[in-house]
Amino acid sequence: MMKTIVCASIVLSLFFGLQGGDAQGFSDIPSGYWAEAYINALYDAHITTGYGGTNEFKPDIEVSRDQMAAFITRAKEGEPPSDYCASGVPFTDVDLSGWACPYIKRLYELNITQGYGGLNQYRPELLVTRDQMAAFIIRTKEGEPADNYCDSGSPFTDVPTSSWSCKYIKRLYELGVTLGYGGTAIYRPELTVTRAQMAAFIGRAFLSMYAIDWQAYLNYLVGRAWQYEARGDEGTYSEYIKETTTKNGFPVYAKGWSSNYSDWLDYWTFGTDGVYSVGYYDEDQRTDVLLSTPCCLLPNVVQLGTPVSVTCASDPPTVVEETFELVNGVAVPYGTFDNVIKVTRTSTPDGTRIGWHAKGVGLIRSYKESSNRDHPLLNVTDGHTSRPTN
Repeated sequence: MMKTIVCASIVLSLFFGLQGGDAQGFSDIPSGYWAEAYINALYDAHITTGYGGTNEFKPDIEVSRDQMAAFITRAKEGEPPSDYCASGVPFTDVDLSGWACPYIKRLYELNITQGYGGLNQYRPELLVTRDQMAAFIIRTKEGEPADNYCDSGSPFTDVPTSSWSCKYIKRLYELGVTLGYGGTAIYRPELTVTRAQMAAFIGRAFLSMYAIDWQAYLNYLVGRAWQYEARGDEGTYSEYIKETTTKNGFPVYAKGWSSNYSDWLDYWTFGTDGVYSVGYYDEDQRTDVLLSTPCCLLPNVVQLGTPVSVTCASDPPTVVEETFELVNGVAVPYGTFDNVIKVTRTSTPDGTRIGWHAKGVGLIRSYKESSNRDHPLLNVTDGHTSRPTN
C-alpha cells in the first residue's frame, strides 16, 4: 500500500485562529500566536473589537479593573445600554460619563463586585492580578463558592488553603480554566494579567474553549498500545504511540497501526498552534516519505460545537477530509462522556468513518469508530482512564 500525502488546503474555523490574526483585523496578532484562537473567538463573540478603537489587540498590555469589567459583562450578557449610568453609579471614583461606568455598575448589580477593599470605591485604574481575576470569573460564572471550599486542599503549592482567593482559584482549576502557571504546579496569584491571558481565561470560562496539551497526551501514551476488532475481513487492529528520532529536522512522535495486512507509521511534530504531520513510513518501499512542509492536523485550542476541517490529497488519487469537533454526550464502550473530540473522516471512494477520541480533554478513555462500509463498530480491549500530566 503506497500513499503520498500532500497538504492541498486547510479549511479552518476562525474560532481556532489558524487562519491568522489578520482575519479579524488585529495587525499585532501574528499567525500561530499562542492566544490567537482565544482572541479571535472574543472578537466573534463581540467581547472585544480591539484596543482603543484601533486594529490592534495589544496582547501584552496588562488589564485594568475597568477593562476587566467590560470583558466580564460582555461575556456574561452582552453590551449594556450606553446611558446605563444616567440614574447613578454605586462607586464614588467612577465617572458617570466614563466609558467603563455601564460595565462597572452592572458588575455591582450582579453582585460580582462590591468595591475595592470594603470601600465605596472601585479603583478602575488598578491592574488586575491573577487571584482577583479568578474571583471575578467564578462569581460571574456560578456565584460564590463556600467559605470552606479549600478545606480539602489547594491544587497549587503557592496558594495556601487559608488564602482569601483559594476557593476561587481552586474552582477555576476544577473547571479547566487554568492548569497552572506555565504548566507547573504553581498559580502565581500575585502576578498581573495581560490582555492575551485574559482572552484565554474568558474563552475557556465562557465560550466553551479548551486548551489541549497534545504533547502531554502523547507522552502519556508512549509505550502503551490498544487494540480493537474490526468487522468484516480486516481482523484485529493495534494502535500505539512511540517516540522516534528527528525527521527533516523536526522532533517527532510516531503513531502506528498494525492489522492482519500491514503495518504503518505516521510522523507527528508540534507547532505553536497545533500538531502537525511531517510524513509517514512506507511499509511497501521500506522507507520514510517526508513532507517538505508540515501539514496541520490538530489545533491546540478547540471550541465546543465548532468544527475544524483539514483536506489532503493522496496517491492513489483520493481526497481525504478530516473534521475535528468537540462534542458532549458521546457514548463509548466505557460510558458516556463530555468534552470528547469527534473525528469524521471522509474520503473517496472509501466513504465516511466517524471516530471519537477523548484526547487531552478530561479523561482519556476509549476509541470507537463507525463506517458506512465495513466498520460499524470497533470493540475496545484497552481503555485508559488517567488524565494527562500538565
